[in-house]
Amino acid sequence: MKDGTPIYSGMVAYGDPIVAPNTGSISKIGYHFSGWDAVVPKTMPDDNLTFNVVWEVNRHTVTYVSEGQTFETFTGVAYGTQIPTT
Repeated sequence: MKDGTPIYSGMVAYGDPIVAPNTGSISKIGYHFSGWDAVVPKTMPDDNLTFNVVWEVNRHTVTYVSEGQTFETFTGVAYGTQIPTT
């Protein structure tokens, strides 16, 4: 699931291979796909399964430059957080 909305829902017969969806088809602004919240088995067990997307926040570098000279750099600034100031 992505934010409570199923990406794929369907019937898979017991013992059939399970193929996780293409992760290139799911996105969330400011985050990147980090994996699933549980290990996806190779074949379908005799139970219903639900796997939730795990998102990891994108982090960036903020650099302050004046007249070609860098005077402050902040690394690992998370998307959606306040931009640091000097």
